[in-house]
Amino acid sequence: AAVGGTAGATSATVIGTVLVLVAYHMEFILSEHFRKVVLVQHEISMTLGICRTLLPGHVIDHMVWSDGKSSPCDRYEEVTILFADIVGFTSMSAKLTPQQLVDLLNNIFSLFDRMALKNKVYKVETIGDCYFCATGLPNKDEEHADNMLRMALDMLDATQNLSSPAGDKIQFRIGIHSGSTVAGVMGEKMPRYHLFGRSVRLASEMEQGGKASKIHISENTSRRLSPAMRALMQGDDPVVFCTTHRARRASLAGKA
Repeated sequence: AAVGGTAGATSATVIGTVLVLVAYHMEFILSEHFRKVVLVQHEISMTLGICRTLLPGHVIDHMVWSDGKSSPCDRYEEVTILFADIVGFTSMSAKLTPQQLVDLLNNIFSLFDRMALKNKVYKVETIGDCYFCATGLPNKDEEHADNMLRMALDMLDATQNLSSPAGDKIQFRIGIHSGSTVAGVMGEKMPRYHLFGRSVRLASEMEQGGKASKIHISENTSRRLSPAMRALMQGDDPVVFCTTHRARRASLAGKA
């Protein structure tokens, strides 16, 4: 009887030990699984964070839920578009090393990015020395013209005493136009939320036909400015109100 009792106790001990080991093993498996889930969620969060610096949130959602089978496309009836580039950039850049040139543009455009955040401006892209942005998208903005003009004034104010490493004075030429536009993502590599249409072209012509350290505003943008902003701009030296026809002629003359 004593032997039988001892054997039973031993069996129970073994079973208990096995159960404990199984429990520990299951806990380890679950903890490893949880750790991997957390890591995956972290990677997804980081990826989405990077994507949201390149594309609007609703575009990312569309691309995810459509499994990339359709390209998101939006039409905006009321936006204001700005183009700004450095006057004499080609000759200026020839005097700089590649690293100096990249550092210069990076510092300037990073500054503009912070201004864009403050003024509710959506940065579309940079093209060489040109900064391209818009207000009124992807979120509607009743004050899109006012906000873009504030952005332009901030840009000139921040760069008025700026010089290149070679000592050349940096001056920006800015063009602004308001109207409608179409936006969408094109291609599969390095996607961007591009803007298309007549308003984009006219804003570019306002800039190309403009003068250094001046903000050239079309009649469409002028009509959309609030009375308070228009009153503030009267006689303001950097702001030039002009027609798109005049800007087009000046732009074509500059290309000739």
